[in-house]
Amino acid sequence: LHTSGRFPVGLEGSSLMGALQKLWPWLSITFVFVVIWLLTGEKNTGLFDRISAQGITPGQYIAGITHLFLWYLINLIYPYKSVIIYNIPLEYLKFWSFLPIILASLITLFLIFRKLQQDKIKSFFFLWFGVGFLPTFLTTFIFSDMGLVMEPHWLYYSSIGFFVLLSIHLEEWFGKRIVLFNTVIILIGLYLAVATYLYGKNWKNNITYGTYWL
Repeated sequence: LHTSGRFPVGLEGSSLMGALQKLWPWLSITFVFVVIWLLTGEKNTGLFDRISAQGITPGQYIAGITHLFLWYLINLIYPYKSVIIYNIPLEYLKFWSFLPIILASLITLFLIFRKLQQDKIKSFFFLWFGVGFLPTFLTTFIFSDMGLVMEPHWLYYSSIGFFVLLSIHLEEWFGKRIVLFNTVIILIGLYLAVATYLYGKNWKNNITYGTYWL
């Protein structure tokens, strides 16, 4: 995860090979860690064993990944369901029912990329945002008895890219209208403060959190 977060930084002002040369120590450590993680695990069950044990189809996997990514993105903007671990059971994953959402997501990402690619700073942080998702394509399988899972802290680096992009666009949208800009920032701060207070009640103890999560 740390390597994936550093990789876009290595790309800044460098070619792909130049970035790889800068980051080879982190990449090497990550490679060794991933190999150990794939082959071993809790109760002597490696990740590949967990994947095969689930019997998930490619269509279910695509539907599940799309669902988990959209859940995370929505909660970045509007934290309506913040939990330590979010899971989706395999029986709820129907590829054809998710197909319109998958297509809409791909088209949206393509249009955003086309719009941002002319701006080096924006495209850099969009890359930062996207690269942070890569490890989760495997980590979603770590709890095979829960279906596909997502833990928000896995996407710490992605959230950095997202909020930097958001900040850049807010500054562009409001320009020199400082009063309006400050008003929006204050309103966002108040909203987050109230949301934190309310979520604090849900996370008060194991009983309140368990009731909220279930």
